[in-house]
Amino acid sequence: MEMDVTQVLVNMEGENITRTVGEEVMDLTLRRILVQALLEEPGQEKIKGEEKLDRYLLAQKIQTEDNPDFSLEQRSRMKTMVSNTFTPIVVGQVWIMLDPELADKEPTLAKKQPIRSNKKKGGKK
Repeated sequence: MEMDVTQVLVNMEGENITRTVGEEVMDLTLRRILVQALLEEPGQEKIKGEEKLDRYLLAQKIQTEDNPDFSLEQRSRMKTMVSNTFTPIVVGQVWIMLDPELADKEPTLAKKQPIRSNKKKGGKK
């Protein structure tokens, strides 16, 4: 599936999320997020050389192409790497960009059972 990696992420008000590098202010794009997630070293987990090479080559492809073609497996792996690296506002947008069907997903967090009070019946605590 081809993906436009020049898409810009937005904040909750719909304004472009920016990042300052040196004195330059840049929009936060899908490209920047994916490349950073691919090149990031996860916490204590050791990554084999072959995996590091695969990540580097995919990051290089994303950096040099505006509309790279990703396999389902590549998109799935990138979703995992992004979720291990970034906050919900970034993860949510990137996941939807990588898997557009997720845009129609209903939030499940709000469907959890309400927290029960520790109060006993009759108003006593």
